[in-house]
Amino acid sequence: MEIKRIIDNGTLGKIYNVCLTQQGTGFANENAPWSWSFDSGEGGGVRLAMASHFTDLIEYWFNSRDIVRVTAFMNPITKERLDSNGKLKNIYASTTCNAFIRLEDELTVQYSINAGLQHIS
Repeated sequence: MEIKRIIDNGTLGKIYNVCLTQQGTGFANENAPWSWSFDSGEGGGVRLAMASHFTDLIEYWFNSRDIVRVTAFMNPITKERLDSNGKLKNIYASTTCNAFIRLEDELTVQYSINAGLQHIS
């Protein structure tokens, strides 16, 4: 709400670019068993889990400006996982999602989301 207040009161002037980044380890374990979050229609990976919230945030901050163009790239990284029966299932849900979104009034938004980071000890 504070960021919206700052945007609305003009403190930052005209905003041309917003970059949002989220990084995590949720899909990093290649041996994790199949779950609904790996299903592109149910969990959707980070595309649905995080990019949807980034989109809501941008719509809130900038009063739902119209989207002019979207370019996005997604990657499941781990392409298969074992289901509860020991059968390999293909993964189509995204582990990474990078998007470039052009909104009206020359505003561009970049998302960089990665749930496949590895812990290094």
